[in-house]
This record gives sequence, C-alpha cells and structure tokens, in this order.
Amino acid sequence: IGYDGDAVRGGSMDVRELAPALLALGDLLQESHVILNDGRGELTTHVKSDFQKGSFEVHLQLVQSLSDQAAFILEHCKHWSAADIAKFVGLSAGSGYSLIKFLKWLGKRKIKSSTIIQNGNVKIETDGDFDSIEVSPEVVRLAKNRRIRLQLKAIFKSLQMLGIDVFYAKDNGIEVERVKKESLDLFEVPEQQEQELTNQTREIAVKLIGVFFEEGLKWKLADGENRFNAAVIDENFQKEIDAGKKFSKNDILVIKLRTRQVSTGEGIKNEHEILKVEKHIRAEEQAELPFVGVPPKQKFNL
Repeated sequence: IGYDGDAVRGGSMDVRELAPALLALGDLLQESHVILNDGRGELTTHVKSDFQKGSFEVHLQLVQSLSDQAAFILEHCKHWSAADIAKFVGLSAGSGYSLIKFLKWLGKRKIKSSTIIQNGNVKIETDGDFDSIEVSPEVVRLAKNRRIRLQLKAIFKSLQMLGIDVFYAKDNGIEVERVKKESLDLFEVPEQQEQELTNQTREIAVKLIGVFFEEGLKWKLADGENRFNAAVIDENFQKEIDAGKKFSKNDILVIKLRTRQVSTGEGIKNEHEILKVEKHIRAEEQAELPFVGVPPKQKFNL
C-alpha cells in the first residue's frame, strides 16, 4: 500500500499517521478473515522493510495460520485464503468488484434492492436511478459489517492531512486500487439504527442517589446491587414534585420500572423509565424506636 502527495514525496511519513492506518489495516484483514471463514484460523499482516521513495510505500505480507482442528474442518467446507481476502478487500488484483470499488460505486446512494442471481453473485440496484452492479456475496458481507467499514475509514484517515492526497494499493508492482482525498466522503459509515432487544416492566424498590428537577435530567438510583439512571415519566408524581414534595438522602421509592435494551453501534444500551411511583418511604420512617415492654397502642402516649 502507499500514500502520495507533497508531504510524503521524500519517502517519509509521520508515524502518528502511518501507525494507526497500519493497525486498522491489520484489523480489517483479520476481521474479514473471521467473517468469511466463520472464525476458523487467523490472518496476520506483516510489514516488510523495503520502503520505496518518490511516494511512501509499505510492503505487506499476509500470513494465514490454521489450527489442526480447523485444518480438519477445511476438508469439509469452503475456505478463503489470504490471497482471496486481499482480493475481496481490494488490496490485490482480482476479477469482479472489491469492497473498496463497491463502496466507491455506491457512494451516498441508497440501495433499492439486492437479488441473488443465477451465477451466485448479488445484483444491487440503487434508489432513484436505473444503475445496478453485480458483486460477490462475500463483498456484500464485508460491506454490511460496521466494524469493517470503520476500519476501512481509519485506513484512509491520513488523506485528511495536508499534503497527503492519495492512497493506493499495488499487487506485484501494478496498481489495483486508488482512493483520492476528494473521495473520502464515499466511505462514511452510516449511523446504525437502534434495535430494541427487550422491553420489560417490573416493580422494584430503589434508593435515591441523585434527584434532579430540571426537565430532561435523569435520576440516579440504586437497587441494592446496581446503580443506574432513570427518567421520571409518572405525571402524578411529577405534579407532587412541582407542588414542593421533599426528598432526603436514603429515601426509598417503590416504583414500576420499565427497562429497554437496545442494540447500538457501540453495543447494548439499557434505558430505564419510572412509569409509576407506588410508595415513597422517607429515611426517618425506616427505623423503629427501641421501646421495650410498652404495648404498641401506648408507644406514643408520652
């Protein structure tokens, strides 16, 4: 792979730009290997030392390793080699559209339809025109993976720097891919839509840790094992608060709590809402005075 532009014509490049790009490239290739080979084996990326001047080039060597168990499995299922992975990504020569070529073609357009055709490829049509393309199902799998897209974007991040204008990939000295600075927006990663995983309502007792009356701020609560934040949407309870309801440290609320778990680009997120406050137990009501030998009805006849 290489970078070109005024800033690297002397054959040197800021290590703070190169190192993150190489790490992202290694992660991208290993992640692609895991996805396409269903987790079998490992693919590592080695940097070779024969740097070239005139631009800034790094020679890469992909090393694929397989355990004995994985090697046995390979006799019974399809396996993609290191060379195949490089072709699917777009770092070596091969027929068909690579991941990089496909994303450059797609750009910011929306996909209208995708159909598996007779030769096993996927025909993709975009919304708003009659343009279509045929890509392998392996390239589609890579393009749909958010981690792959983020790693690819990190490889091209150096193009944001002044004086670095081009990223390219060569195979045996022949250029197979080129990405220019002005094409960076084609590789933006779409925001991942939240997907609801669970939605449960339960009655629970919680201790007040932090109470906030400003609209939009969540209360800090503890249930005896965990601390969490929750929005108060009980309208009747909110009216009591507006009327001057008082709270103190260590007060306990018995509440109906709704917890939603949603899948986001960063993982699983929990969202809590207080649907109804069933009971407010003040801190001073939580302990009995130690009266001894006094009938209950006479406790406060002092």
